[in-house]
Amino acid sequence: MNDHLPDDELASAYLDGETDADERARVESSPRLLGRVAELQSVSERLAGEQPILTDADRQRLLAAALAAADREATGEDDRTIARPLTALAAERRRTRGRPRWLPPPAIAAAVLVILMVTGIALIATGRGRGDGRGDLRAAGRAGGAGSTERSAGGPPTTPAGRQQNAPPSNVPELPDLGRFGGRQELTRALASVEPGTLARRNAPGSTTTPEGSGTAQLPRAITRCDQVLRSSPGRALGPALAAASATLSGRPVLILSNPVQGSRPPKTQLSVVDPTSCVVQFAIER
Repeated sequence: MNDHLPDDELASAYLDGETDADERARVESSPRLLGRVAELQSVSERLAGEQPILTDADRQRLLAAALAAADREATGEDDRTIARPLTALAAERRRTRGRPRWLPPPAIAAAVLVILMVTGIALIATGRGRGDGRGDLRAAGRAGGAGSTERSAGGPPTTPAGRQQNAPPSNVPELPDLGRFGGRQELTRALASVEPGTLARRNAPGSTTTPEGSGTAQLPRAITRCDQVLRSSPGRALGPALAAASATLSGRPVLILSNPVQGSRPPKTQLSVVDPTSCVVQFAIER
């Protein structure tokens, strides 16, 4: 037996029935210890009469809210998750585990697919609109040949079927092809010796000047476009193209433009070899 138990421990043990005969006799013989036992018993009775702090329903509600909050942090859901039953949350977690994490949501995948389709269609349309420029270089020849009329013996001129009677004939001859050249030096020698009459004249024969904008509709589009680019580039001041021809340089079609050099004495002409699609000047010579 421990004779040195504090009064509170001895009184509590007496109240719980855990003392032996000597300890009970000690407590019952001491008014001070009996008073302490009475105080502890009073406190115990008051505690026994109090309602529990949390009911079972409160504990279940708080547990569900805690589980929902943890699941919301993991999946990024909104506050409505708190109101869901635990069974619904468990089913949703199973569906999420069954889907690979690297797969994007269906809406994002559909948007990416639409963007790729639109981009592909635009690229296809752009590619169809581009050519090597040879069609433009030959357009003048087809226009000139189609614009000619047939004259019957002793009768008025007749036009091909489907062509307007009053359509004016083209005065631009077929765009001449200077031939195929393996390199720049070979084409340079050919241009240095080419006769002016070899090139297709922009205006009617005998014209010595070409006013701005005259005859543009009768030229292939590549000639008109590249002539404008050439004259707007920095460098020598050039007049509108007076003549043009085509050639093949290193396996690629090129356009040759003949432009007068403005302010030159004696008069000079610049022959420019340009790409018919981009209008980039490959090289040029003066004569």
